[in-house]
Amino acid sequence: MTISASNLIGMNAATISKLFAPIPDSGASASNTSAVMPSVSSAGSSASVTSAAIAAIQALVKGGTASASANADAATQDSQSLPDWYTATGTTTFTPLNSTKSVTMPTDAYDWYKATGQAQTLDDVKAQFYKTETTDNLNTLINEAQARGDQTSAALYTSLEKAMQNGTVKFQLLDPSVSYQNTGSVIRDGSGHITGMSAGFTMDWDAYHKVYNDSSLNYMVGGGSVFMGGNVISWPKN
Repeated sequence: MTISASNLIGMNAATISKLFAPIPDSGASASNTSAVMPSVSSAGSSASVTSAAIAAIQALVKGGTASASANADAATQDSQSLPDWYTATGTTTFTPLNSTKSVTMPTDAYDWYKATGQAQTLDDVKAQFYKTETTDNLNTLINEAQARGDQTSAALYTSLEKAMQNGTVKFQLLDPSVSYQNTGSVIRDGSGHITGMSAGFTMDWDAYHKVYNDSSLNYMVGGGSVFMGGNVISWPKN
């Protein structure tokens, strides 16, 4: 991933918790897709989970109850979380905050996204951002950028750190005039259980640059949340 000298947009994928994607220097339409590591370990595959454990988890997911013995059995399964064992139970239709198009997905996927903390409001986006982009993390990025002679990246991270300290980072929904489509999806194992997710989006970048072109600001696009659609983070360059 690169950072454009003209707009200073784009972040190291390993440090943005897969929520943000870089803005390319040019091109009318582009696609950004990143894979999020599955949330279960290889040692905890569905093949090794007892039927009692699965029954207990499915009962909890459906809002029912399970026996004490089944719950105890489930608790021994390498600390697997409930979303890891969701299997399809119908479909759910909803409209993302920044969209006029409804989205239909398996109910278990909808529940899984919610249970794993997908941003549903701008306050959620802000909370996740400040949790990820700590001063220590940004200082590490600044040092790494300087070590490889990338002054553009170092300047970007430095300005972001200052903006966070000054409270001048702005969070907003992506302008509706910009064509945006979320391309994220859950990843299932051979038994149909959800074990991870992929995240990404497609967008009309020419339309984007027509809206977000204030030369005094740095911009960063947030994407990947099925509930939010696209969002934009901006902060002063100096």
